[in-house]
Formats: sequence, C-alpha cells, structure tokens
Amino acid sequence: MPMYRARPGFFEVPHAAVYALMTVTVLVSGFCFVQSGAPSAPAELLFRYGGMYSAALARHEYWRLIAYGFLHVNFIHLTVNMLCLVLWGGHLERRVGPAYFLIIYLCAMVFGAVAGNAIHSTPYLTVGASGATSGILGALLCLWILGKLDLRFDFFAINIGLNIAFAFSNPRIDWGVHLGGFAAGLIACALLDLVEKANAYLLRCKFPEAAKVNLALLACAAALMFWTSLPPATVGSLPGWTVAAVFIGFALFGSIYLLPAYLGQVQRYNAEQIGTVLAWTGLPQLLLIPLVPKLMQRFDIRLIAFAGTALFAASSFMNIMMSVDYSGDQLFVPNIVRAVGQALLLTPLSAISLGSVAPQDAAAASGISNMMRNLGGAIGTAVLSTIVTKREQFHSNIIGQAVDLGREEVRTRIAALTDYFTAHGVTDPAAAHHQAIVALGRIVKQQALVMGFSDTFAVVGIVLVLAGIALLLTGKPKGAPASGGH
Repeated sequence: MPMYRARPGFFEVPHAAVYALMTVTVLVSGFCFVQSGAPSAPAELLFRYGGMYSAALARHEYWRLIAYGFLHVNFIHLTVNMLCLVLWGGHLERRVGPAYFLIIYLCAMVFGAVAGNAIHSTPYLTVGASGATSGILGALLCLWILGKLDLRFDFFAINIGLNIAFAFSNPRIDWGVHLGGFAAGLIACALLDLVEKANAYLLRCKFPEAAKVNLALLACAAALMFWTSLPPATVGSLPGWTVAAVFIGFALFGSIYLLPAYLGQVQRYNAEQIGTVLAWTGLPQLLLIPLVPKLMQRFDIRLIAFAGTALFAASSFMNIMMSVDYSGDQLFVPNIVRAVGQALLLTPLSAISLGSVAPQDAAAASGISNMMRNLGGAIGTAVLSTIVTKREQFHSNIIGQAVDLGREEVRTRIAALTDYFTAHGVTDPAAAHHQAIVALGRIVKQQALVMGFSDTFAVVGIVLVLAGIALLLTGKPKGAPASGGH
C-alpha cells in the first residue's frame, strides 16, 4: 500500500478512481431521473434498478449490494454524496492507490448494505453511496491512527460531526448503512495494510494495480460462495446483533491482548503479577453472571446488553490518560467496571442471537454468532497491535522533536542524569554523559509507548460505542432465552 504524507488542508485533488466512480454514479442516477421524468426517482423505479430492500439477501439478489450504491433519490441526495466522494476520496486514493481505493469503496458499499439489512426489522428500501463514502472516512481514520496521515484531528471531528448531525436531522437517513460502511472502510484499510506488510516480509515483491484488483475479485467470489452456502432463512434475516458481535469480539479479544502487553512492555510485570491484575476482570463476573438471567426476565435484554457495552466502553476510556506510573493499582477500578460490563453483555448477546431467529435456525445462528465474534477478535488483535506500534512511533517522533539540546530543560535533564551516573560508579565524564543521553532516549521511548497504549484503549472504546449503537438498533427478539451458545 503506497503511503504519502498529506499536505495540510481539507481538500485533495481527486484522481482517476474518484472521477470514474463519480462518472458512473452520476450517469446511473441521471438515467433514473430521466426515466422518471421528474427531479426525483420514485420507489418503484429505484427498486427495479437495484435498490436494496429487506428480502434481497433471502432471495439471493446479491447484485443489489453493489447496484444500490449508484442510485439516488433526487439531485440533492446525489450532490451531497458526490461532494463527500470528492472531499474524502482524493485524500484516500492518493495514499493507497486506485486499486486499494476501489476495494475499500466497494467493501464499504457491500457491508454497509449488509449492516443496514441486519438492523432493519421492518420492510425498507435504501439507495445511495453514503455507505461507501462513509467507508472512505473510516479508511482515512485508520490511516490517521496508524500514523500514515498528517491531516489534523479537526478534519475528522468536523466531517464525522456533520455526518451525525445530518443523520439526526433527517429520519430517512439509514444509520445502519452509514455505520456499517464506516466500520468496513476502517477494517478493510487495516487489513490491506497488514497484507502489504506480510507481502514485504514473505513475497518481497510489488504487485501491479491490476493484480490487486484480480485478487480482490477472487476473494469476493470466495466470500459469495460461502455466503450462498448458509441457510437461506439465516442469510435473509441476519439481525443487528451480527454487527455488534464483530465489534464486541474486536474489543473483547483485543482487550485480552492489550492489557497484558501494556503491563509487560511498560511496567515490566512478570506473569504472576499480570495474572493478579487481570484476576479482577474475571472474579466479579463469577458473582454477577448468575444474577443476569433474573435481570433479563424483568428488563429488555437489548438495554441490558447496551448497559454492559457502555460500561465496557467506559472502562476503556478510563485508560486513555495513562502515565508511566499507571500500573496495577490504577487499573483496579477500570478492571472492575470492565468485569461488570462483560457480565451484563455476553449472556444477553447470546440470548439476542438465538431469540432473533426461528427455532430451526438456532444452530446456524449460534454458529454465526461464534464466527462473527471470533472474526472480530482476530481482526481486533491484529489491528490493535499495529495501532500500538504505529502510535508509539508517531509519539516518539513528536516527543523527539522537542528533545533538543538547544533547550535549557533538556540540557538540565542530561546534566542531572550525568551526575547520577557519575555518583553511581561511572568515573569517565564522557561515558557518564553518553549513558545520560541513552537514558533520556529510553525515557522518550517509554513515554511514547504509554501514549500509544492510551490511544489504542481509545480505539477500543470507540468500537464499543459502535457496538452499543448496533445493539440499540437491533429489532426486539421474538423470544429471549436466558442462555445460549458461545
């Protein structure tokens, strides 16, 4: 994946893939407007030409997963989405190349439709490129997290904020498509970055853009074959918990990796000490889990699962302001909050997965639940380890720029460290000075590593917020068993 540093600013000149997508989208949508003889296309026409609807997957009309993204309701709808494509697409295509840009765009379009289909519990019809353009924004956020994008944070704050504001101001906007597309773009970009790293170590060659597209098409064909092998009833009515299961698996397995890594790499804890700290994420669950079925009998299980997700997210956000002194004692309260959240989350999530399908499809639903959670966990572990490394490098560069021998504070710190080494047996002043500089470099590295872990805990919290939104948008299960397969 070719990477270039960004020029400051909100706008980047579009490139070939952006122009091609704009041309196709405008032509297809314009054709619908001409056919309708009005500035807006009626629902019947949009349905005929590929609008995504509730039974599309059950009827194996997979072509709609792509077609709906090139259709629009009216000129304003088309203009807003094309404006987003121009504003965001230029930044992404310049950094990942046209082939990867198209892969990310189409992945966001497809999985946005799948997420929207999973969240809707009533008949619906949706069209528009908003899922795909949200995927571009998600991919840009991924590059920014990995330290490969020099856009300022206010670029994301403004654009994501406007997206949320538009969604709240217009009830016709499909939240599921936006959310699914954003998550798919972020995850696809992270996976492509891992593919490039694996290629650099294993094959040690550079694939041309055409080869990347062909490999992506083969992967899509394999995914389609797997999709069609699932029971039709299950495929056609994948509920919103499938989206939440991926995010929860991402956060759950990612946290299992993240906390021991922090304690081992930063605090230098041994296995026994790490186990003592982590015990407080498990022991409270032994007391709380037997009480969860009683809560499920009195309250909506979606609200219970949402409360658990919110507590889990809160525990992650408690760890975003860490310092080098942040160790076992400071992790006690976040671990207790996390334990309570997981206890309230996992059992209701299993109940939602089994209560959302017909009894004959319960086995398939249980398998899909496990697959989605494990898939999210595998992606989460890989992505979070990459984020820690990239953010540590990013913060190390930023802090290193401030460690300048021309600054009085730096010279004072080096002098103090030199005196320390001289007082502890280093008789040669030059050797003591050298050790002082090495020690200062280690301090910078440790501080950068702590800040990298803090950023990664923030990512986990954001993923859990998305999982909570997906749970709230899940339809009420027909039946809610107290326990289910894991």
